[in-house]
Amino acid sequence: MLKKKIVLITGVGKGIGLSCLKLCIKNNAFVIGVTRSKKDYNDLNKAYKDKCKIILGDVRSKVTLKKIIDFQKKKLILKKKTIYLLIA
Repeated sequence: MLKKKIVLITGVGKGIGLSCLKLCIKNNAFVIGVTRSKKDYNDLNKAYKDKCKIILGDVRSKVTLKKIIDFQKKKLILKKKTIYLLIA
């Protein structure tokens, strides 16, 4: 169901967000994950480097939202892909 889909998940550093990240990756989705923790950011980038894009920041911040939009413009729109699912 999620194969080759793009999923945006907030709070991927811990708890439900992390569980959703793992489940989506297991189901072959590409995940854009947002975490506020520098340690979680580093750990997730190391563990899932090719399967997701982890963004350090808070989704309530315009700077973080700009990072998400810029990534989508730069990497996804060129391939005619859009975000399929948002888990917040």
